Amino acid sequence: MRQIETSPAAELSPIKNREMPQQLSRQQEMLQYYESGQEAGPLESPLSRWEKIRTLDLLKRFLPSAPAVILDVGGGAGAYAFTLAENGYIEGLTDPVPLHIDQARKLAASRRLVPRTFQVGDARAIPCDAGTADAVLLFGPLYHLTNPRERLNALRELQRVWNSRKIRTQQSSFARSPR
Repeated sequence: MRQIETSPAAELSPIKNREMPQQLSRQQEMLQYYESGQEAGPLESPLSRWEKIRTLDLLKRFLPSAPAVILDVGGGAGAYAFTLAENGYIEGLTDPVPLHIDQARKLAASRRLVPRTFQVGDARAIPCDAGTADAVLLFGPLYHLTNPRERLNALRELQRVWNSRKIRTQQSSFARSPR
């Protein structure tokens, strides 16, 4: 094995004109990645199409009946929001990435049934009044928020904006219905 010899002076001299790499927060990294536009339409690709089909099937089975108010928080450029709007839901799309909201607004210009609102916002502080939603989707945030406190904040926000009385009423009347 060949060894490279270095002089003691070379080992002690500082490296000049070199900056330390800047540490980015997870949120900054996520925003940088998504603002680059690399995620445009991922659920439309052949490899991801089944994920979208399966998710829409589950939503159809478990969401309240249309015209319920659905908030898609962290919904990107509207992969699910537009389909839900086309199926009669009153849809609100919120995402922390301004590019995604711009993409959704551009897509809305070419569609007849579209989400009611497009907002830049964060799952940890959902920009909606308390009790306004019949259901809340948090697919993106539950993937990206890995810190337990941040996830808990997002879930508390979900609880704040979710009108759970409607679901409880439906569940209690279902429980009393004859079989």
